[in-house]
Amino acid sequence: MAPISTRTTETHLELRECDDAVCRLPDRDRADLLVHSPTADVCYDRPMIEIQHLQFAYVDGAFSLQIPELKLEGQSAVIVGPSGSGKTTLLNLMAGILPVQQGEIHVADTPLHRLADADRRLFRLRNVGLVFQDFQLIEYLSVIENVLLPCRIHPEVQLTRELRLRASSLLESTGLAEMKRRSITRLSQGERQRVAICRSLVLSPKIVLADEPTGNLDPINSERIVRLLLNETARAGAMLVMVTHDHSLLPHFERVVPFEPFLKLRESSATAIAESAATGVRA
Repeated sequence: MAPISTRTTETHLELRECDDAVCRLPDRDRADLLVHSPTADVCYDRPMIEIQHLQFAYVDGAFSLQIPELKLEGQSAVIVGPSGSGKTTLLNLMAGILPVQQGEIHVADTPLHRLADADRRLFRLRNVGLVFQDFQLIEYLSVIENVLLPCRIHPEVQLTRELRLRASSLLESTGLAEMKRRSITRLSQGERQRVAICRSLVLSPKIVLADEPTGNLDPINSERIVRLLLNETARAGAMLVMVTHDHSLLPHFERVVPFEPFLKLRESSATAIAESAATGVRA
């Protein structure tokens, strides 16, 4: 039998101690632990995201995105448009995953367009929670280890007892407390998405960006996941921005942003460029 590393044993013991500590807390204290975070002071009256004169294109030229102006404020907003139209690219720009080529993006009063890649990565870790359509969970880690994963990917973020307690509280609030040590492979699609939501909130982000989080779910579970996202981000004091092609989910959000106008701008720009090339006139 292969030896068990001392560090692995210590980690599991620490997790069990934290789980027991959460169970011993009164209900009110558990709720306070869940919602207490720097994001509790987030101001919903001013835009959380501001975009000005944004232009982005991939190197192969197969896709381009143009957004003259976009401001998102409040507790929730949804961007709706057809699949493959560029909504995920826009979210990646908001998260700082993709660099801004032209224009400006401010997220939580931070100018992402001025930050280097390493600075954007640290900003994203501290301020942005991400929820993906395909979950992006690690199958050889348990449920709670997946939730705590953001605490292990950057030296600036330390895995503390408070974060362990917060992870356990998030799992409890989403109905996954009994599954925290279960393998991801033993979860349903809806349960996996709940784990991904907990992971997005564990570091108390100011904003959660959700990329088609219901794309792999049936209508009933889609409704449940959207309600869960809205409830948990509100409890955490974070703003939720979601992209979707499902119009049945739009009534749940404070702000609905159609993606079609950006598509028309893109088509107009492409047409102008083509006409200019044909006539030899520079656009």
